[in-house]
Amino acid sequence: RAVRLPTPKESSCALRPVAEGFHHGGADEAAVDLGAVLTKELGRGRHCCLTLGDWIAVSHDDRTVRLVVAALRPERALCVLSTDLSVDVLPPMVVEERLRKAQAQSEREQRLIEERRRRAAAARAALESREIPADGAPVRVRLRFRDGSRSEATAKTNESADVLKWLVDAEADDAAKFPLDARDWRLVSSYPRLALSRDALAGSLEDTGLVDARGGAVALLVEPLAIDDANEDPESPKQHSTEDVWARAAAFADAEAARERNARNDDGAMELDEATKIEAERRDLDGAEKAALFRDLVGRGLSNQLAAHAAQRYSSQLAELAQMGFGDDAALSVSLLDKYNG
Repeated sequence: RAVRLPTPKESSCALRPVAEGFHHGGADEAAVDLGAVLTKELGRGRHCCLTLGDWIAVSHDDRTVRLVVAALRPERALCVLSTDLSVDVLPPMVVEERLRKAQAQSEREQRLIEERRRRAAAARAALESREIPADGAPVRVRLRFRDGSRSEATAKTNESADVLKWLVDAEADDAAKFPLDARDWRLVSSYPRLALSRDALAGSLEDTGLVDARGGAVALLVEPLAIDDANEDPESPKQHSTEDVWARAAAFADAEAARERNARNDDGAMELDEATKIEAERRDLDGAEKAALFRDLVGRGLSNQLAAHAAQRYSSQLAELAQMGFGDDAALSVSLLDKYNG
């Protein structure tokens, strides 16, 4: 049946494009004078009435854009032929969804930044107020972060392993050390070969297995963990660079040992750059080199299983042994590397 629609003196509507609408190529802003386009289209008399929830087709740039009537005032349906119509174009659904996700991501990142600031402040306060036991052997802890910076502290073997958490968390608000996708971290030691998550740092420093009752020095690589890494095997740390994390941990340990020797060398015979050189030159082999090493080890008598284990775990060490002339007995080399944790 026919219905006479109201024709108010003034009215307004909001139109939302379907799909990308006028936002070509996924742009967040439409490169077109929407007001002029709609005024011209509606002024032709092709759309004499509008109904809330209905859609209209608008031609522009050899394209037809469909627009949904998302809001209409003062009535749910009205005639627009003799009314002063104000038109508002809302963002397309896909653009609005993209902007909503970007806003949500920005809010999550801001919350994460604030959380890291609070964690870092709490860790620094804990370090300042910690009480070092009078007994127990001294332990010199050296940490290396992803940006190459270092942190150092002295502890005791019978001191709580929480001191390691505090030392790392004290740097949690530094984006260079911990990217925004890093939800946590773990400590990687090459000597002994360990990968310790936050939860594994329980009991005393001696209980972690990093040092024995005699104390000493321990060099640890701080590896940021993305959110998808939380359930990974701690014996297989995820690579966040082209280098293998075990090789980087070994390089750091060797470099710190070189710095220790230099500190005890009164005549200064060793240059300070030696430690940096050790750390820079120690690297793991890439995939093709590991495959070649695997074939070489099999050809020298190792079983497929042992050759695969050695090529994956000790590639850089085997390469160094070969350069030093100790690579003839592959089985003995791998056996010693297993015995002494690389």
